[in-house]
Amino acid sequence: MDVLIESTKKFEDDLSKLSDKHHNQVVQIINQLAEDKEELAVLVKAKAGWPDNPKHKNHHHVSLITIGQKEPDPDNEWEQILSLYATKMDMGLTIILSIDEDPIFDQIILTFFTIVKTDEFLIAFMDISGLLLKDMRWGRKLLKDMGQQIIRENAQIS
Repeated sequence: MDVLIESTKKFEDDLSKLSDKHHNQVVQIINQLAEDKEELAVLVKAKAGWPDNPKHKNHHHVSLITIGQKEPDPDNEWEQILSLYATKMDMGLTIILSIDEDPIFDQIILTFFTIVKTDEFLIAFMDISGLLLKDMRWGRKLLKDMGQQIIRENAQIS
């Protein structure tokens, strides 16, 4: 399975503002993630297995944060809407990314969205979630309704 690495302009801008030491640490994290296909498979399975897995699933230093919507069907109580991942760096920074499987092309896609101060993670997470959900008519309402739950359950990245 191949690993495709993508990044947003925001991520590239954030990366360019870091010192050489911190820039190298980010590159090292990206390379470690891309090389550890076993860990990527576990992270993708954690997302696919939701809600059987906890909403906040940790594997090594990467945390899975999932947003869901309550469904009227009691057999399918929650529908997974969006999953993002975060990884903390030792200098008080957090990288927000997505990890997606593309079975047609037999690849895993890592998309890096931003690098933020860890204490600003929740705001960045909500901003990225809002952008990803904005085309869905209920996306903004979902984020507003779930905001407090997200804050309670996912504000602390371990």
